[in-house]
Amino acid sequence: MLYDLGEWDELLRREQELQTRSAESGVRAQPYYIAATYGALVLTMRGRWADAATAVEDLLPGAREVEDPQVLGPVLATSAMVERARGETAAARSRIEEWAAVTRDRPFFRSQNLIDAVRIACAARDIALAEELREGVVRAAERDRLSDLTAQAVIAEARGEISVAIEAYGDAAQGWGEFECPLEHGLALFGLGRCHAAREHLERAREVFAGLGAQPLVSEVDEILRGDRSATAG
Repeated sequence: MLYDLGEWDELLRREQELQTRSAESGVRAQPYYIAATYGALVLTMRGRWADAATAVEDLLPGAREVEDPQVLGPVLATSAMVERARGETAAARSRIEEWAAVTRDRPFFRSQNLIDAVRIACAARDIALAEELREGVVRAAERDRLSDLTAQAVIAEARGEISVAIEAYGDAAQGWGEFECPLEHGLALFGLGRCHAAREHLERAREVFAGLGAQPLVSEVDEILRGDRSATAG
């Protein structure tokens, strides 16, 4: 998938092509929803939150009507990501609860967006919900295993179990790097840097985020690095 591979500009280009064909035919098929959803997710990660919100609001009614968890699940998860980015944590949590209901009996589709859902639950300080989201997920494929491992790291960090989080983030960073998924590789390095207070990991994460054009994440890393410099200077 182009999103996992970090080929975000190509993803947006192909999404635009699908939008054009869909507009010409008047039909929104499954590929349109999938491409548009991940296009909105790219916009979110790049800080274009208003554009992402508009895209998701356009997708949600049709996705709910389709009722296919392969379509509706990612749309709901992306909607939650948009709300979280805008600082609307309660709204983001509500979307994740809906996502959990949609994917409850379809564990494969729960694995697909597990990490984002767990991050949002932890951001809402609902660790019990985050743990619940891991129940029954499929871990057979490598991506699914790495997703669950990262979810464990996020939950451990939220609980303050730093040594557990460091080990899980370290394994996840290595795994995502080998899997060639730059965003999750960078996020695992970021988590490792936060927990380990390791400047090297933070700088590597920053480099990954900058390469993706994920400016909000670059800014988050910079804020921590500035604090590190201030502490050193003091």
